[in-house]
Amino acid sequence: MKKYFVMIGNVIGFSIILQVCAIIIGKIWWNENIIPKKFAQDNIIMTSVLTFSLTILCSGILYKLQGRDLLKTVNLSKMKMKDFIITTSIGILMGIFTCCLCNISIVVEKLPVFQEYLYSSVNVYSNIVVFVIMFALMFGLEEIVFRGIFFNEFRQNTSLTIAVILGTAVYGLINFASLGTAVGIYAIIAGVFYTLAYVYAKSMYAPILLQITSMYVITFFIKSGLWLKLRELSDIVIISFVLVLGIAIVFLYYVLYLNYENKRMKRASVLSA
Repeated sequence: MKKYFVMIGNVIGFSIILQVCAIIIGKIWWNENIIPKKFAQDNIIMTSVLTFSLTILCSGILYKLQGRDLLKTVNLSKMKMKDFIITTSIGILMGIFTCCLCNISIVVEKLPVFQEYLYSSVNVYSNIVVFVIMFALMFGLEEIVFRGIFFNEFRQNTSLTIAVILGTAVYGLINFASLGTAVGIYAIIAGVFYTLAYVYAKSMYAPILLQITSMYVITFFIKSGLWLKLRELSDIVIISFVLVLGIAIVFLYYVLYLNYENKRMKRASVLSA
């Protein structure tokens, strides 16, 4: 029972750290006496980068005080080539899936927030090199916070299933608070996929790769005009695409899971030899 109280205390502590860091960075970033207003608006993504960076730094100190190693817990080990290829493929399919889903007429009419959010994200930077670097940095730091810190806190004290549920719930609640209900729900679903990629590939680079790949695909669709081309298709065609893509994503996750099980069984056989 004691470990659960410690876990809850740590999760609350990490949550407070995240919120306090967000408030501090926000106060500094939007203070025109410190940072020019135009620069702050044009580089708004930096608020997330700085917030996550400060959160990781403070959480690392808390880990040290508890005699734990944050970097070891996060697991920044190199991905196996097979896992890399599968994860990249999933990211591409998830990006196309999102583009198709957001262009179904009922989603366009009832949930315009999806398009608004994606368009605003894609158009943050006009320079493609800066865009690629900043989003890779932001998603990398975000994954360390939510999968590396929050999810691992649950995983070390509960079953994998419960850890996935609780970890994605935290991720979803943060998105609920900042981006609204619709995006929050989508974040919960996406969070499950990010977490499973992290577990099955046994590397923090997997969910990071998943996020940046899908975002770059979405960016390509919007910038190239393919996003608007999807509007010319009937709902039946788009929904068919969504279903096929969904099945393909689930299948690739199953392959990723089989790789994970094979590696686990090989390791177990070596230890028992």
